[in-house]
Parts: sequence; C-alpha cells; structure tokens
Amino acid sequence: KIDIEKFQNFLEIDRKQTLSVEGRMYPVEEHFLTTQEKVEIDEDTKQEKEIPYTTLAAKKVIEILTTSSKGDILVFIPGDVEITSTINQIRSGMIDDQMAQSIEVLPLHGKVPQYQREDAALGGESGKRRVIVATNIAETSLTVPNIEYVIDAARQKETYYDPAVGLTGLAERPASQAACNQRKGRAGRVKPGDYYSLLTKEEFNALPEFSKPEIQR
Repeated sequence: KIDIEKFQNFLEIDRKQTLSVEGRMYPVEEHFLTTQEKVEIDEDTKQEKEIPYTTLAAKKVIEILTTSSKGDILVFIPGDVEITSTINQIRSGMIDDQMAQSIEVLPLHGKVPQYQREDAALGGESGKRRVIVATNIAETSLTVPNIEYVIDAARQKETYYDPAVGLTGLAERPASQAACNQRKGRAGRVKPGDYYSLLTKEEFNALPEFSKPEIQR
C-alpha cells in the first residue's frame, strides 16, 4: 500500500487522475488474537508473561495443519535467528511422523542460498504441503505461490542511523498497517485465504499507518 495522497500532492495530480489496481484477487478473512491468548503463567513466579511471537506462530501453524488438509502457509517472522527458532518449534510440534513426512518447512530470508529460495518460489518437493517461514523478503520482493494462509508476527528489522556514533544499525520494530496489509494479500492470490495476525485487534489499530522511509530513520 502506498501513501497515495503524498504522491498526489508532490506531483500535483488530481485524485480523479489516479488509477488504483488491486493486487489481491480473492477475499482474505482476518483473524486476531485475544489478550488472553498472548499470555501464559510463569511456572516460577506464577505471574502472567507474554508468549514469544515465535511460539505463537509455531502453535498457529500446527493448529492449521491439524484442522485443514491442504493449503500452503506463509509465516512472517522478522529475522533469521527468529525464523530458525520458529521452524524448530514447528518441527517439534508435529503430532506424528505422518504429519512430519508430509510437510515441508522452509526458511526464506536474505542469508538463504539461492536454491532454497527457488524451492520456496517454485514449489519445492512434489506432493508436500509447505510452510514457508520468511522475513519481509516475501512481502514485496519475492512472490511465493499457492499460499492460502498467512501468519504475521507484525514485526520487521529496520536499518537506522545513529548520529551519536555515526553508524547505521539494525533494530526490530513493529511493522506498519500498510506492511501487514501487503502481507495479508499474499493469502488471496490463487483462492480465498486467511490472515492470522499475532496481535490483538487493538494492537493492530495502534500500529503506524505507513512505515517511515529509510532516509528519515
């Protein structure tokens, strides 16, 4: 999603001269967590603590695999370390050997070798249902086919400039609503799909509408 109004004002284009083309072809149903679904009781302190989004994502993947028989799953997780953690939890959460053997779980991020990116983009092993755990490389840079379910941690890694030391850094931050909507659209390319946010509806509404341009960070 682009902030159309900014472009119109800069280029002095009337709204009537703007053509909008919808990238998502089929409807996508949104699902959000409740506050209670995001917390658990700490065994030591007996107090509520927030469940890591990697664990929430893995649980949702297993739930979908258990309650549906087809449809590939795309999971948005912000970094390669977090992706590895999520994949390990998905594999350990498989209910039996039959599920483990019928599901192909693939990482997709900037450090992944080209042949693995091709597996994600072109279909991978024949006959297997796929779970792709990806950074925002799968948001716009690369199209992953046959996705029916999107699970979104609503987080992303962003570069920023620290003027105090004169260096750039990389930080994990909340994604924007525009980025989340772009991710949601990945579930509606080939047939109606489902989008599972790992936020509550209130948390989603509190996200910034658009991501800040890199030059302003």
